[in-house]
This record gives sequence, structure tokens and C-alpha cells, in this order.
Amino acid sequence: MKLHNDLQSNCGMRILCPNYDFPYEPHFSRFIFRRKNGAFFGTYKNLTKAENIDIGTLELYESLNFISYKKLLSYLVANNIRYETNKIVFYEIILRSLNDPMLANRHKMLYRLVILLNTFKLIKLIKLFPFRFAPVIDIKLIKELPDIL
Repeated sequence: MKLHNDLQSNCGMRILCPNYDFPYEPHFSRFIFRRKNGAFFGTYKNLTKAENIDIGTLELYESLNFISYKKLLSYLVANNIRYETNKIVFYEIILRSLNDPMLANRHKMLYRLVILLNTFKLIKLIKLFPFRFAPVIDIKLIKELPDIL
């Protein structure tokens, strides 16, 4: 991962991106159920049928890498890169949707579920959702000082 190589010692880099092991493409607000190379993906034709897209272009679709938490973790471990995972990022996004009309409007189905959970005081159950399968990845890469001794 070139970005990690460019980090200065004792610095970090945060990666916040979709987790394509969860069958949802957030840029296009579409559920996707076909798999390719071990991760869910969508076709350009199907994804661009989404509502409320102002940037649903071929360029956006072609920029997607369809990364999954499992693939990213394998890479980090294989390259001995230290990382920290935010295990409740999905919960944080859920809470944000309660006060962010743009997010709520963009992900209407998710927002309806959030309202239902919040109404019945069950919203904290989202914290129990396995972070490895959540729809979003939040990882901080850390580059440490090399041992001098």
C-alpha cells in the first residue's frame, strides 16, 4: 500500500470506506447481491438506476475498488502494518443519520430502520453488529519509529 510507505514515522492514516463484504453500495444507495472475487459488486447498469444520484457517472463506478475488510486485513497482516480498527463506526454512522437530513435522505431504507430502532430504544444493538461485516471500514494505519537500539 503505497500510502503507508509515504507516511512519516509515528504518523497515522485513516481509511474510511465501504466494506464490500456487506451487500450494499453506498455511493449509489443500492443493495448488491452478486459476488466477484470474494466480494459483492454491482454492475454499472444496475447501480446507476439508484435514486437521488447527482454524481452517478461512469467515472465514479470505475473508481470503485470493491475492497472488503477481509482483503484489507489480509494485506495489512501480510505486510506487517500496524493498525487500529474503529469497531463501532457503523453505530456512529447510524447515530449521525438521526441528525443529518442529507445522509437520511440518501439512505432512506437505512434511515427507516434507524427510526424504528430508535423508537423502541434498541439503537444500541447496532454496536453488537460484527464490525468485520458492517457496511463500512474504519481503520487507522500507524507507522512507528524504527528501532534504533
